[in-house]
Amino acid sequence: MSVREAQEKISSSEFAEWMEYYRLQPFGERRADEHNAWLCYWTYTTMLGNDRNPEDFMLKNDERVQSVDDKMNILQLIANQAQAHKERKDGIKHS
Repeated sequence: MSVREAQEKISSSEFAEWMEYYRLQPFGERRADEHNAWLCYWTYTTMLGNDRNPEDFMLKNDERVQSVDDKMNILQLIANQAQAHKERKDGIKHS
């Protein structure tokens, strides 16, 4: 829908009401990103301790797009940290 079509369908006061509603109750992709950040935070802190906050897991809206290799490297680092934590906790060296 174009801006012109939206302006024809709703008034500026209704648009302002929707903006306020979104401010109080976010929806859409941003809300999904926040939910995912909390899930990642809880998983991380359960496995590795509480030295992070949910914002550390939020997607950043920068221009750079991560490559598949970048994502795999990040996952490997997390797996390595989780394994090291488990080994320290269990007092056992897993191979």
